[in-house]
Amino acid sequence: MIRAAPPLSQFQAMTRRMLLILLLIIPGFASFYSQEALRLIIGPADEPAEFAVTVTVVPEGAGEVSGEGTYSEGDEVTLEVVANEGYDFINWTDSAGYEISDDPVFTFTMPAEDVEVIANMDVVNFTGLADRHPGPGIILFPNPVTDEFVVLSEEKMNFIELAGYNGRVVYNKEANNLETRISTGDFQSGIYIVRVHTDGGVYFKKVVIIR
Repeated sequence: MIRAAPPLSQFQAMTRRMLLILLLIIPGFASFYSQEALRLIIGPADEPAEFAVTVTVVPEGAGEVSGEGTYSEGDEVTLEVVANEGYDFINWTDSAGYEISDDPVFTFTMPAEDVEVIANMDVVNFTGLADRHPGPGIILFPNPVTDEFVVLSEEKMNFIELAGYNGRVVYNKEANNLETRISTGDFQSGIYIVRVHTDGGVYFKKVVIIR
């Protein structure tokens, strides 16, 4: 938000103009007045304008950002994004989609305008995610799948989600058992992640849907 200084009174405005003229045409005039006296006569200086830095994380919830706020022109601004579980940082882009940095810690000088920045994230590679959290005794078959697949678990499953490559959840279901069948007839071909929620934690499996 840009904060404007309070308007000068008519007397202050006239006095300011007269002092400026005197300062220009009479050498040494300023020596008769202290800086504090001049400030009281002329009025307070204008406050510096402030501009906003706004950051959007895409997809939503994929990371945490620090550095948003209001800054004055010329300030050094440092933005930092930390990816949440299951995501990797890609780059920063401006509101028009142009890349401005591929470093998760990004520093720039504040211009005299509001700035909108986008932190672009991506789902980590599916193999790595499944390898880190494969789940105890969780089996998924058939894989690849065309119409339906089965999830078996040695632990009771409480909840199951199916997420696309962009991280968007396309399916979720309460399980409360050791076996669940999921129909894939409405999903497009591609690689998906199955998130299995149990009392022991959240585990991941990769599934490939083909048509």
